[in-house]
Parts: sequence; structure tokens; C-alpha cells
Amino acid sequence: MLDRELDVGIVTLPVSDSRLDVVPLFSKVFTAIVPPNHPLAARKQLRAKDLASADVIALESGTTTRKIIDTLLAGEGVAPTPVMEFSNFEIIKRYVAEGLGVSVVPRGAVDEARDGVRAVSLQRKLSIESGAIYRRDRRISHTARAFVDMARSYFLDDPRRSLFSSSAEAN
Repeated sequence: MLDRELDVGIVTLPVSDSRLDVVPLFSKVFTAIVPPNHPLAARKQLRAKDLASADVIALESGTTTRKIIDTLLAGEGVAPTPVMEFSNFEIIKRYVAEGLGVSVVPRGAVDEARDGVRAVSLQRKLSIESGAIYRRDRRISHTARAFVDMARSYFLDDPRRSLFSSSAEAN
């Protein structure tokens, strides 16, 4: 975005850069996943400290999502040291299904039957926001504008309202 290579991007929020406009779109609620035969699999709900004694498989450090998860867990007094780190949740789910640890992933990304894991709710809701970003100083293309409006109407259920009602934004 900042190098002007993209018209619009979908990112994890918050983004605090005065050069960018941010349009919140949706929230992702996280859940713990454990192997089906793990002692924690029998629980209906887990506290953050329940994860502290388990082998944790985490999203790679440095990502915004990982930073948010770590910060929220730290707020509960938990700072797990991952036994493995991966770049995406699909790989993490595979390793959890193999019995190599537990993890925290977006609830919407888990299909227990397909993924071979057990999703266990977290006692304290853990969620992150995602949204669209674009440069303030650059006119957004018609295609990008339509995409952001479509995403807003899909995620926010408000198909009548365009974010870009002013002709000053149009190309």
C-alpha cells in the first residue's frame, strides 16, 4: 500500500498510519484446538492458563495476528513458548491433528471432522478485527471502490450505503 503497488488491501487491525484510510470489515473469534485424544479435548471451555502447560504450536512470530494473540494471552498471565511455529493455520491444524501440540486459531477456520481436531472454546473471548486499507492521498480505482463496498455490504450487512459517496473519490 505504502509503495503504491496496490489500490486496496485486507489486513489485521489496528493499523495506525496517517497515510492510510481504514474500513473495519469483520471480526475473527479464536478458539483452542487440540488433538481429539488430548486431555483438554474433554473440556467444554479452556482458560488461557490451561494452554501454558501444553505444547503450543503457534503462528510464526512477527505477524500481527501472533502479536495480538500473544498480547491477549499475556494479559491473562500466560506466555507460552511455542514448540513449533508455522506461517498459516492450515499447517498448524495438521500438526495438532497429528498430536504434536495444541493451538489457537480462528473458529471459522476449523471443521472438526475434516481437520481431525477438537475445537474448545476459550473462557475469555479472543478476537481480532480485519479491514480494508487504502491510501488517503490516492484516488481509489472504480474496481477497488466496488470491492470495498461489496466487502462492506457482505460483512456489515449494509448494501445501501457506499463508503465512497463523494465524487471527489471517484476516478
